[in-house]
Amino acid sequence: MLVMNTEGAVSMSERSGQRGPLAAGGVLRPLACASLLALAAPAAWAQSGAVGGPGAQGLPVPPLSAPASPAVSAKSAKSAASAVRQPMALSFAQAAALQREGSPLLAGRDEAVRAGEAGARAVRHVGGPIVSLSANWLRYQKSLSVDLASARGDVQNRIDDFLGTLPSQFPPALQPAVGQAGSLVSGALPGLLGALPDRLSYTARQSVFRPSLTAVWPFYTGGADAAVRKGAEAQVALAQAARSGAASLSQLDLARAYFGQQAALQLLATNEAQLAALQAHAHNAERMVAAGVLPRSRMLEVGVARDAAQRGVDRARLQLTNAQDDLSRLLDVPGSVAPTTPLFVRAEPLPPLELFLESGAAQRPEVRAAEAARVGASAARDLAAASLKPNAFLYGTYNFNRRHAVPIDPDWMVGIGVQFTLVSNVDRRDMLQAAESRERAADRAKQAAERDARQQITRAWNQTELARQTFLSLDSSLVAARENLRVQQLSFREGVGTATDVITAQSALSLAEAQRVAAALEYDLSLAALLAASSRDDEFTQHMAQAEYRLAPASAGSLP
Repeated sequence: MLVMNTEGAVSMSERSGQRGPLAAGGVLRPLACASLLALAAPAAWAQSGAVGGPGAQGLPVPPLSAPASPAVSAKSAKSAASAVRQPMALSFAQAAALQREGSPLLAGRDEAVRAGEAGARAVRHVGGPIVSLSANWLRYQKSLSVDLASARGDVQNRIDDFLGTLPSQFPPALQPAVGQAGSLVSGALPGLLGALPDRLSYTARQSVFRPSLTAVWPFYTGGADAAVRKGAEAQVALAQAARSGAASLSQLDLARAYFGQQAALQLLATNEAQLAALQAHAHNAERMVAAGVLPRSRMLEVGVARDAAQRGVDRARLQLTNAQDDLSRLLDVPGSVAPTTPLFVRAEPLPPLELFLESGAAQRPEVRAAEAARVGASAARDLAAASLKPNAFLYGTYNFNRRHAVPIDPDWMVGIGVQFTLVSNVDRRDMLQAAESRERAADRAKQAAERDARQQITRAWNQTELARQTFLSLDSSLVAARENLRVQQLSFREGVGTATDVITAQSALSLAEAQRVAAALEYDLSLAALLAASSRDDEFTQHMAQAEYRLAPASAGSLP
């Protein structure tokens, strides 16, 4: 029987450990998994407006109400829920604002961006002059010692030579007198020179305060200064890409939890509606058995179907509880959340795939991160190359306390210097080769990221379009299933049809409506993944507002 088959499908789903149309890790499963979700619910969607959209009962679709200021309303709702522990009514925009405010991951990414920006500002003047002011207080001792013993003999000999030649420089008449005077001086010199000590020693102690101004300008570094600045800018870009990626993942997680709970609400309402229909069918069967127009075996068959529907309700309540816990934990709010934004589907096809590829592939966080890593590797290669080149710099210093300076210290000094490392304890050429290899690896990684981005965009676009087409194609199936159920119910009341026919028709309607909800959920999640993959996350609310089909949330009375 169909009821038993669907129940078996539920058991298979439970054994697989899946609770929705998303696999663990957040990767969208194929649309067939959405159909599995539909098979996992042996329930029927209530025919009184559970499914909305053009062509469903001919009712117009009401427009989405514009949410109030998301940040303000989300905060007030959170505080109110904390006080009374009641379900917090949140639109998707309000939930997104609340998630951004309280996400530790996003806060950490913001701090990383600010750190990178501060680091880039810190090195923007690398390669410019460095001016420093220093002040030193010092006490020094200076000792001098002069040997006079050896110098006395030299002085005596030189004076004797001078006095010996002195008379010849005068007229003949004066030469005797000059020679006599020279003899007297020569005779007195030993006594005069002997009065001098053999060694003259001097010791000085002094305290000096020495303030000075020093300037150094490395005007040529072989490209090291530019490499440092480029590396810092790459770190900023890397942090920004990581922040953007975290924001996209956060929105995807929110879409899965938010619309997953909406689907769970719809599933519970469907199971409750099916249970009510089968209970009414069982009541009619009991009356017909009492009237003798229906065999008791047929009534028992209806009872089996009713019991299966009851188990489906219990299972749906558990799934809803789990979905509520997931959303509450994601938003870090007490109690449960009552989502007010319904599942939605646009009737209009998506823009061409090329539009998403052209605008989104290069802006993907993964691609931006790969590009930042490539730029950083290029900066590391430039820095390694600079180590093989000389450095040239200008320098100067000025002593503000020249009066009390150390005798050997200059008052001021300017110069130009060149430094070139001849031998290093690190093989600089091997370091350069390693940096070049890392740069090539980073370039290949960027190419791979671009290819993966295009593949993910294409896959998400295809999944979104398939879900949209599947959703729209179920309109005719729903119309046929409703009509078939009406005919089978009428035939059963008139004694022409069987209970099995009614149960089969009810199950067929349930399956079609569950598949429709699963297709809507698949559409919403695939669309969120597509917009995230193409860096168009901000367009999600626009698609939501322009949707022609909206599946209204279940009533608050369906909450467990």
